[in-house]
Amino acid sequence: MYACITNYDSLYNDAYRERRADHTSFDRGVLPKEIAERCSQLNCTRLLDVSGGQGNLGKDLAAWNIDTVTTDIGSLPGSDVIPFNLASHSQAATEEILRARNPGGGAYLTTCLDVLEHIDREHLGAAVHNLASLTDKYLIVSISTRPSAFDNLLHCTLLPINAWIKAFEAANMRLVEMDIFPDAQLKIDFPVNDDFAPINHWQKADPFGDIADGEPRYLLLEKAATTPGYEDLLGKVDQITDVAYRRLKRQSFQLKNDAFFNFNIHHSQDWSLLRPFLDVLPRDRVRFLIRTDYIPSLHLRSIRSFLYRNNVPVLEYNQIEELPWSLIKGQIIVSAAESTAGISHLKSFEVVATARLHGCATFLVQHGVWPRAIEDRVLTFASHRILTWGREEKRRVNEKWHSTLDTEVPWGVFDDDQEVAIGSAKLCDQLIGPFTPLGLKFGYDDESYSKAVVVGAKNVHGRWSLPANIPQFVDEFEKLASDHADTFFVLRPHPADSIEPYADLKLKNVRILDDVISALADMPINRV
Repeated sequence: MYACITNYDSLYNDAYRERRADHTSFDRGVLPKEIAERCSQLNCTRLLDVSGGQGNLGKDLAAWNIDTVTTDIGSLPGSDVIPFNLASHSQAATEEILRARNPGGGAYLTTCLDVLEHIDREHLGAAVHNLASLTDKYLIVSISTRPSAFDNLLHCTLLPINAWIKAFEAANMRLVEMDIFPDAQLKIDFPVNDDFAPINHWQKADPFGDIADGEPRYLLLEKAATTPGYEDLLGKVDQITDVAYRRLKRQSFQLKNDAFFNFNIHHSQDWSLLRPFLDVLPRDRVRFLIRTDYIPSLHLRSIRSFLYRNNVPVLEYNQIEELPWSLIKGQIIVSAAESTAGISHLKSFEVVATARLHGCATFLVQHGVWPRAIEDRVLTFASHRILTWGREEKRRVNEKWHSTLDTEVPWGVFDDDQEVAIGSAKLCDQLIGPFTPLGLKFGYDDESYSKAVVVGAKNVHGRWSLPANIPQFVDEFEKLASDHADTFFVLRPHPADSIEPYADLKLKNVRILDDVISALADMPINRV
């Protein structure tokens, strides 16, 4: 299994289901009554609750004489819940449920509540096809578009609501009504403490522009035509959820030997450069070495939860001697920011140099530390091979000079045998082509805008003889965006910067995408 795909077994097991046998994610005093009233309006006296846990919704609906069949990924001993994996396509399993639900014919309502955001985006094509196939005429789903607790450990897929609607439309399911249960749809103000810091960060950034709508969103869908074939639908849903590019990458990639990859993270920018490898590498060939000292806390937590959800091994450490070199020796080390440029770079340089002493093959994915001169030092790299965008960087580093301690020295030393002009993993994703329409990433209507623009912002903190000008930038950017209401702006703060200066930009045509949001939603900047 690829390292970018959720490992459900690491999150959910029999003990989890047993502990939650009486649990529902919804308010049992509100939602069953609302569903019963909707059944009456739709002339349905029966219900199929897909992935409904241990059947508590059906038990509650019995008070309204509604007969319910419940499915779930597993069931407790003695339960009448039908085992069914919503995230996997199985025509035989679908037909078995239809026989159980509809032995004598007649209308029934299908529901799927508090489930879809827990399914990995690579499995959403199967889930949508299953739900469409299991629906008689009407389907009610709930969608959460924000991270879960535990640093978003459980919400595998975060998409704006218009992307979910498009996915169901691909299955010939027509949206009849949005937000059909307003009393069950809440605007939650989470406690301002460390436990909920990632969720509060998400709400402040509001990357889908929907925080004011509350959650979850309840949709009523109608089956407008016959459900398409599975393969046809999968291709369409993969395009909508931006999974298709991953499958295209895999067609051009083959791991031919027993190579094992250690990804070396020390710096706030490392994740965005190393994340693309996980689309093509199996999780049993990957490990992350994370030095936690220099990565901002929220960004580190969002990376951790992604890797844990996908069951990718992680070694966290602070001192280099804590690493198990007897385990790592002879393997591959891939870094994104190692050099003599700065302290976090130097710490990474130390790991790579030590790895070389242990017989590791070492690679650096160039991240742009050159060609600017690094004052008071000579720039060098520890990796065997440096993947560059082109040879111009090496020429500048080796040929330009500056003064250090009254001595003229080159910007750096870049050995001939280090360079491989091949770009980076990010470049591969960009060569595949941009994701369109971008509104399905950020929850806006593309037809309302003539173009979309990504704007990078950096607080220079007075460095390089430049003034610290973020307040001025925010004022002028707000005027720019206001004056160009037909342009959609994605504001990208520098990875080392806070979103605080930008969070009050409450403009309809502006979204914030920082590294925390990018990791929580698995929305790499190279796909934007």
